[in-house]
Amino acid sequence: MKQLQANLAMLAAMLLWGTSPTATKYVLADLGTSEIYAFRVVGGALVLWCISILIYKKVRWHGFAPLIMGFFSPGLVTLFIVLGLSYTSAINGSVVWGVLPVVQPLLARIFLQEPIEGSVMAGAGLSIIGITILFLLKNQDGSGSLFGDFLLLCGVLSATASQILARKVAVEHGKPIVTTSYQMLVAALLGIGILVFTTPLDSAYQSVDVPIFFLLCYLVLTSAGPYFLSNYALQNMSVGRSALFSPLAGPIGVTFAMVVFREPMDAWIFIAILVALAGAFLPTYMTFRANRRQDSNNRQ
Repeated sequence: MKQLQANLAMLAAMLLWGTSPTATKYVLADLGTSEIYAFRVVGGALVLWCISILIYKKVRWHGFAPLIMGFFSPGLVTLFIVLGLSYTSAINGSVVWGVLPVVQPLLARIFLQEPIEGSVMAGAGLSIIGITILFLLKNQDGSGSLFGDFLLLCGVLSATASQILARKVAVEHGKPIVTTSYQMLVAALLGIGILVFTTPLDSAYQSVDVPIFFLLCYLVLTSAGPYFLSNYALQNMSVGRSALFSPLAGPIGVTFAMVVFREPMDAWIFIAILVALAGAFLPTYMTFRANRRQDSNNRQ
């Protein structure tokens, strides 16, 4: 039952993550990156701390680990993703998370001694090939930017660093909403600092109308929700296993980006996306086959 709940939590997190790049790209037409970043992380922090206080009354100090996690993710992650999307395609911002299946298991092996399956490495190779081709093609047709893609990759690496530490914190302390609240607190302080130093306060958020405000509120949900859900899932799931869910953000994000922005989509771009997503789903498929084979043997 706990494993099922962890799986459902990761699926919900991927739904929020998958729609976030398209919403962010849309809002970037009206607001600057620092305004979007600050609204997301400060709003997320306020929501999570209110929930934490309502549930636990007294929020215990968990040490500096959640603060370090918060600096990397959502702190640097959200900053890099918003900056990257100001230069590159929303499709790239969705598919880029497919590199997580190679980065997370490698670091988890180094720091947590978690095993790496051969299917994970094979799938990761396909993901990297597909994402590289996608970046090059989107750069050529003008809808992407290699500099923006580099910023997106920096965001993924920051998320990986946080996830490695999150596994240890989740196992030792539990209470994922408290951990996420401390993460968002650090990100909120970082966001306020960046907003103060980059944007005149008398002109901040002047172009916000009702639709943009609701989109900003949704981005708050996509900032706070996935981190709480993934922290919850990591109490009963390895880092490598949780990374297998990250490719689900790709098809969700690509679908939304194509509908909202009608980005160029020729056959080669479609093939590149398929290769990236196929590699990301390969470990899950192999695990599913192995489990079915084991169940069949047990019945015999």
